[in-house]
Amino acid sequence: MSLNDILFRYNSTGASAATAKQDKLSPGVKASHQMAKTDLPRLQKYAAEFIAMGKKYGLPPALLAAIASRETRAGAQLDDSGYGSNGADFGLMQVNEHSHVLKGGPYSREHIEQATGILKSFYQAVIKKHPSWPSDQQLRGAVAAYNFGVSNVRSLEGIDQGTANDDYSSDIWARAQALAPLFGGASTTTPLVVSTQTPSQPQPGPKTQTQTGPKTGSPTPKSSSPGSQGEKGTPLVKDLQLLLVKYGYMTEQEMKTGPGLLGPKTRAAVARFLEEKTRITSGKPAGTRTTAGTTPSKDPALTLPMKSVAMIDGVPLYKQGDKDWGKLYLGARENLTIHAAGCAMTSTAMAISKISGRPINPKELDEYLDTHGGYGGDSGNGIMWDVAAQARGLKAKRLSGCSLVTIDKELTSDRPVVAGVHYKAGSAGGANGTDHWVTITGKYTEGGQIRYAAHDPATGEKFSFSVEGNKLRANDDALNNYVTTGEFCAFKAATA
Repeated sequence: MSLNDILFRYNSTGASAATAKQDKLSPGVKASHQMAKTDLPRLQKYAAEFIAMGKKYGLPPALLAAIASRETRAGAQLDDSGYGSNGADFGLMQVNEHSHVLKGGPYSREHIEQATGILKSFYQAVIKKHPSWPSDQQLRGAVAAYNFGVSNVRSLEGIDQGTANDDYSSDIWARAQALAPLFGGASTTTPLVVSTQTPSQPQPGPKTQTQTGPKTGSPTPKSSSPGSQGEKGTPLVKDLQLLLVKYGYMTEQEMKTGPGLLGPKTRAAVARFLEEKTRITSGKPAGTRTTAGTTPSKDPALTLPMKSVAMIDGVPLYKQGDKDWGKLYLGARENLTIHAAGCAMTSTAMAISKISGRPINPKELDEYLDTHGGYGGDSGNGIMWDVAAQARGLKAKRLSGCSLVTIDKELTSDRPVVAGVHYKAGSAGGANGTDHWVTITGKYTEGGQIRYAAHDPATGEKFSFSVEGNKLRANDDALNNYVTTGEFCAFKAATA
């Protein structure tokens, strides 16, 4: 048995186009393999250290070498002082000097051991956070955490979303497979088991065991996982998928890729449900819908406990004063809490949860903003919209003097928008008179009148707007002073 064997239980998609571009390669596993091969002469100088630290910490030595390859091209990208391009990450494996007390020189055994210890701590944290994940995926989550922190490792399906080039663990995993024979080896008696978390097939690479099993070189039998090509869907799985869609763990588009099939998207949705089980309540009778605005009804087959956060058409209802995050401070100045002034951030969390299909609550988004320079302005706690969008792999577009036609375009594309409203009599508000922010989630007709559905972070409840010229006015008596100011923020996929 070899510590590297775990690397062959899963086959990633390799390098993204952005990562492969640095060596003028096409994206994919072959690009990762080629970049590892290019770095090999430099990596071999530290082979003894990678192997020794792998044994000491119980991690694949080839994975350590692959991290060095990805981070600094095995040292080729370090300056004379041993620092990377940002001036804060140090050494072969890039340890951040603001987060850690640096140990050893940039190429030293001490440095490699420190970096390996950091990776090990992330591995242990991911295991604790996601105990139901397969061990290979827990390790992959640790690799992603090495780039953007454990708090951002949330789902199997989106494990790399938000990492550098959105491919960090995928690229490193493929490089490690290529490097395994020279950095600790790989067992020739352990057959390749393709992870059920992805349908991707292994790509050819330099001298790896990714396509053959024992020494005979005979093809490794493929695992016959449910949801494989040609398998018919079952009503039971379809009922499960409908419930996962209903409660926000899966999108309708994901379900349409394999209705009734227990494939990778369904498995990932179930994993998200299990991950959030500590935030789920089962106070209602099993199978009873309690989503706001709907009539309770019994589901025909499988039942799931309701999440503590209500979901309406895939958009969560968050309240900025919620006990789980209301007392947290916005930004670094610690003068305003989310409860007091977190309407924009809370509204953004609702919008990007829906658009990305990956829920994020205000506490999680606040943590992301704190660690990614996401607060600014004169107050030090103003939201940086682009940074907030990046928490779910999106991009933001701030709009002023926005027309309803522009809002309609976003809603037609199933993308909620964050809207500024004025409500304080005699108050100048912020820009364009904005005193508060809400999330507009949809458009519909009621009694022959056009209405816009919205979520209010101040109350944690839904409400509706009526059209008033080129503006919207809230229909709820308690919110009648909510009038849109023409200031909006829209979000979409970064590649769109």
